[in-house]
Amino acid sequence: MLMTILETIIEAKEKVLIFTQYTSMAEILIQLIRKNLFIDPAYLCGSMPIVNFLFKLFFKKNQKNNLNSTINIQ
Repeated sequence: MLMTILETIIEAKEKVLIFTQYTSMAEILIQLIRKNLFIDPAYLCGSMPIVNFLFKLFFKKNQKNNLNSTINIQ
């Protein structure tokens, strides 16, 4: 089902984000997308230094703007 949805999105020349909290699931999805759709998807993981930096930057900016948002950074 996911591959069908992704095919429809790709045919429409749209973009999509897929979120999972499990890196092992992300790795499975990446392999499926490569195999079935012949696309090398971009991948970001919370343990990557740049991702942690961006989350911290976003959180700090939202605190300054008095926005109510919480982000759990490990």
